[in-house]
Amino acid sequence: MVDGVNGLGDGKEWKKIDDTTKNKDYQNTLDKAMNSIMDGKDTISIDKLRKNSLFANLSDKAQEKFNYIAGIDGDNTTINAEELKVLLSLTDAELKDNTFVFDGSFNTNEKSGLEQATDKEIEAVIKNLVTTDTRKKIEELDTSKYNRSKAFADKVISGDVDESMLAIQDKLQTGFVDKRTGKPLSITQLVMLFEDFVNKSYDKGYQNFYYDVTVDFEKETGIPVKDFGRLRCMGDGDSFTIGDWTYEQGKLTNNKTGETVQMKRATWSNTADNTVPAADGYVGLIQEYSDGQGNVVKYNYEDGENIAPTSANILVNGETKNVDYERKESIDQSLYNFIVR
Repeated sequence: MVDGVNGLGDGKEWKKIDDTTKNKDYQNTLDKAMNSIMDGKDTISIDKLRKNSLFANLSDKAQEKFNYIAGIDGDNTTINAEELKVLLSLTDAELKDNTFVFDGSFNTNEKSGLEQATDKEIEAVIKNLVTTDTRKKIEELDTSKYNRSKAFADKVISGDVDESMLAIQDKLQTGFVDKRTGKPLSITQLVMLFEDFVNKSYDKGYQNFYYDVTVDFEKETGIPVKDFGRLRCMGDGDSFTIGDWTYEQGKLTNNKTGETVQMKRATWSNTADNTVPAADGYVGLIQEYSDGQGNVVKYNYEDGENIAPTSANILVNGETKNVDYERKESIDQSLYNFIVR
């Protein structure tokens, strides 16, 4: 985050909101104010915080910022200590002559930081005050909450994007287990795992690269890969076979069931504080799945900062359905074929 953001668009820089929140003495002051409210608890409910407090009657603009800050950790029903420190800092800040003044007087008037701070300035405060990984945006999905015995059609049309994607991943299971982790893998997860292994193997000085890299991959994972080849272009120009599946330039075909998957492999860069997942890596986006029996799922990705689909066009049991998904604030990396680099 760059110190000094032209928040008003008039060439004047607001530097103090960044300078002050980096200061250790000021952070200690916020700690005392935060501790008096949290009273030793890890979190408090938003309802409790809002009741009879300076956050009780917020303007629409301040409310929007309050909700964003409350959801930093992925849970917008409670406030944790560091989220509260961000809120307190913004209510302490008062804009005077295009400079934020911090005087230990918390309020939500029209000059307060909660009203006047730009999005970039709020992100600067978050960066300076959130020292632990409360913004962790990679999680392990708790699949126990889903009824995986439901019919595929019922699962895949779910408005919960995790449940829909889980239905696809269940269909794509290969029977192979990575012996290093003991985890079973879908074919899309295996594609990403193998390609990541290939990318990391270039400096090993193989005499016969395309053969030797598959031998080493099987030694490490216990999973055989056959017929590995590469066109002049990298990435989706690859072809290989794993079990019953053949991968050819981004398209997967199951030679026994007739299932097909169109996937797009891409480099993922964490370029903004709201990027999900908040990590650099590689992702395999499932664009289309067909079960070979007339059921087709097409996922749409219209959020450039999120690897989860935003909507889907689904043909199941002869009926076409369109489903919109809420934006994901945390991602299970296996479910969405993501590998951290």
